[in-house]
Amino acid sequence: LAYLREREVLLVLDNCEHVVDDAAEAAELLLGRCPRLTVLATSREPLNIAGERPVPLAPLALPDAIRLFRDRAPAVRDADAAVGRLCARLDALPLVLELAAARSVRDADAAVGRLCARLDALPLVLELAAAGTRLFSLGEIESRLDDLANAARRAPARHHSVRALLDWSHALLSDAERRVFAGLSVFRDGCTFADAERVCGATTGVMAALVDKSLVVAGHDGRFRLLETVRGYAASTMDTSAFCDRHAEVRIAFAQEVYAGLSSPRQQELLAGFLAELPNVRAVTAWLLQRGDGPRALRLQGLLGYLWYVCGREAEGARWLGRAIDCFDAGPRSGCDGPLAVALAWHSYLGRASGALADPWRPADRVRTLYRTTADRDGVRIALPAIAAVAVHLRPGAESRACLDEAEAVMAEFEHPWLRAILDAVWSEQHRRDGDLEAAVAAAEANLRYFEGIDDRFGVVFSHLRLGDAEEHAGHRSRARERWARARDVARTGHAPVKRGYAELRLAYLDLDDDPPAAVAVLDRIRAEAAELAAADLGAAAANLLGLAHVRRRDETAAVTCFREAVAAERALPVRAAVAAAHLTALAGPRWKPPAEQAVARIPDPLHRAALGVLLQDLTGLDDLRQALSGGPAGTPLAALV
Repeated sequence: LAYLREREVLLVLDNCEHVVDDAAEAAELLLGRCPRLTVLATSREPLNIAGERPVPLAPLALPDAIRLFRDRAPAVRDADAAVGRLCARLDALPLVLELAAARSVRDADAAVGRLCARLDALPLVLELAAAGTRLFSLGEIESRLDDLANAARRAPARHHSVRALLDWSHALLSDAERRVFAGLSVFRDGCTFADAERVCGATTGVMAALVDKSLVVAGHDGRFRLLETVRGYAASTMDTSAFCDRHAEVRIAFAQEVYAGLSSPRQQELLAGFLAELPNVRAVTAWLLQRGDGPRALRLQGLLGYLWYVCGREAEGARWLGRAIDCFDAGPRSGCDGPLAVALAWHSYLGRASGALADPWRPADRVRTLYRTTADRDGVRIALPAIAAVAVHLRPGAESRACLDEAEAVMAEFEHPWLRAILDAVWSEQHRRDGDLEAAVAAAEANLRYFEGIDDRFGVVFSHLRLGDAEEHAGHRSRARERWARARDVARTGHAPVKRGYAELRLAYLDLDDDPPAAVAVLDRIRAEAAELAAADLGAAAANLLGLAHVRRRDETAAVTCFREAVAAERALPVRAAVAAAHLTALAGPRWKPPAEQAVARIPDPLHRAALGVLLQDLTGLDDLRQALSGGPAGTPLAALV
């Protein structure tokens, strides 16, 4: 005390949580008698003494975490150097190796990013994982996240195991705190307090204690989270199957609430809730599939089908729905025809819209068969308008007409204004393919009036897009611009970033003629946003439009780069690859012609084929492709591009 009393000193007390009462008493005594003393205490919970100023230490930002991991991981550095040498020789490589090398770079970057995110960007844990690259690949480390026991020699003994860091904290919990701590592990990216109550019996006192002990993070958004490393540990402390089961029931009830309110003024609030709970939706679905609970997985994902579309996550929704359907088909199937039909319909619709399914008509055909054979016609019939929408794109002619007639017969049996509006939109698309553009505009206008009347913001966006498409098809570019600008502006106020992107793509399509610099600026931004949103089709469409802009500016090198990006896009509509490969054939040589022919063969939509034919009119060396695309409805390049 005599030494400290008259000196300006910083005293560091490290790891106070294990002797928190004694540390608090000592700090309070010293600060009271040594006015120039400053105490810096590290602890998982506050000391709760006068004058204390907590400074929570956040994890690293993800780019910094990735940089740290790469700096500490010799194997990753060596791999980067090898890929760099390979990329330097790309001009000498065949096309298939060129694409494979580019994909290798993306895969390695993605693996490092995933690993850093799973480790919460915590520096100590990142260093432990990075050291493991001497022995394991990135993929093996991802599977060994619970066993990072070999720390660097200079680290304290207590840091030799990630688990040891948490064992100490867990030993300090009461039984009630341990139960809630384990229960919280079933949530991904946090939960509301209400859900913590329902799933694991949390109380305000227990949650406050877990927050104070730094095991739970209380966010400003009202959600409670476990860092991923902590969550994995919590799951290992107790059998969590009962918590998982209750979590599944909570998520199904949540999906029912959101589904019922999507056509109400609460739409935006419910969409925000869905996006916040998306990690939990994924976790619950994965758990149901793992235990073979097909009926509940099917019900949950069927209720969420429209949400996947609204949020621009069609490819992901199609994957989850496909897995739920497969799980359901593998077990008893009695009494679930209604949920099965809804899930099949959304699987088909989302799979076609995203390009994620090789054969999106197969689940649609199952719905039609189910409708003819089921005893639960009331449960199945609500899926028929979605099947008609798919048929217009995939089964032109008599079959699409038959599907529309079936859907109209359903509409005559019961009143469902929302489904009626959806069917009007389908008719607008059918009329465009029939060449009846006046009827297409009229049907789209009826669709818009309904959605404006119920304040369905996403429906309004959807309707303006379709109405603008019909106007552009009829040659009314200024009217189309007005509709698409309105769709963009409404989408900005809601939770529809992907649909906003498609509206902006349409405007950029017009600006290629009217304002090329503005078009290029918008397209560059959309490409970046599409990558962040994992919206593969949006990104491919933007790359194609940007490629066309570069062609007009006579920058063939930049154009080739954009078209190659579109060709390589996975889970995009086949017309995107056809546009890109055809232009690459004209720009980079005949080696791209086989990919163009293969892509054209995979385009069933007559409007897409007609649009592609118009787009290829001025390209040389593609006479046979143009011949294969002839005979469809009259069109503009719009459908092939955006």
